[in-house]
Amino acid sequence: MIEAYDQNQKDFNDYIGLLMHDSYTIKGRVIVSLIKIAKTSSINTLELLLNYFKDDNYKEIRESLAIILGSSNRPELFEQLAPLLASDNWSVRAYSAEAISRMSWERRREANGLILKLLEDTNTFVRENAANAIAKMGTLKNEEISQILNYLDDSSSTVRIKLIYALGKDDPTYYSAIKPLINFLDSSEEELRSSAAISLGRIGSAANEAAEPLYKLLSDENVQVRRQSASAIGKIGVKNPEIISKLLSLTHDDERLVRLAAIQALGKLKVGTPEVVHILIALLYDEDVDVLGKTIQTLGEIGNTQVIVALKRFLTKSTLYTEDGFSIGNLAKKSIELIQTLN
Repeated sequence: MIEAYDQNQKDFNDYIGLLMHDSYTIKGRVIVSLIKIAKTSSINTLELLLNYFKDDNYKEIRESLAIILGSSNRPELFEQLAPLLASDNWSVRAYSAEAISRMSWERRREANGLILKLLEDTNTFVRENAANAIAKMGTLKNEEISQILNYLDDSSSTVRIKLIYALGKDDPTYYSAIKPLINFLDSSEEELRSSAAISLGRIGSAANEAAEPLYKLLSDENVQVRRQSASAIGKIGVKNPEIISKLLSLTHDDERLVRLAAIQALGKLKVGTPEVVHILIALLYDEDVDVLGKTIQTLGEIGNTQVIVALKRFLTKSTLYTEDGFSIGNLAKKSIELIQTLN
């Protein structure tokens, strides 16, 4: 059926109906096929897809159609989707925002005003999809950031998380969001604390006032909060003795993701004290290959020439790979070269 439709585009109703199939494999193949068709087909076919999208008889597949319409990125579709953000049907409003969020940056920017207005919607799902679209908008204008700050107290944690994520960018326009983001570091919700840490890290050195509350979160019970707080501290660049000491202790955390974030943060902070170097050298004997790889990279970033001898013994480990596919031998080679460049 799928192959036949690709060839002659017959039985459109039956083909659309496959989006309700129990098999995720079949549904996925239909979505991929329809995206391909939507990108290249005539205006008549696009309008037919849009009619299915608006028709409540097909509301069960509206989410799939939003993926198809948005992924096509056709300007003709955008012009018809944008007005649907003001539809009387909450589901149409919500999935129109989803569809537009999948379009190009230029298209998303055109719909900014309408999508921001959806943050006032009475339907939670509409607001959540709007917040998700806002998080994908790219660089926001000052007035748009001011609007977003007014909705950080939304009753939906999903809305708050998406908006927090949207506020994380190293750009002076975003600096007004620093204090509100810091306030979320004290939230009772773990995901809000973690999201705020991520966004503050993305803002970078301008968020240095977040260092103290982030330092406290290095002892948080939640793994992701500890991990993202360590990562944020590395990106912000505040390196007082208490922070360095805590990051060093986290290199032996029970959770490997926290260990990796702490090691990476030490590299970004470029602290080459004897204590730091000693602990990192010891981590070169760790059984976790990812910890080993991250330690090698960090030693290179720190730039202490005394570690070159220790790194040289890994030059032959070209067939040992990290989870991300990096060769330990190549990482060691690059770190040695970096140290020599820095000195």
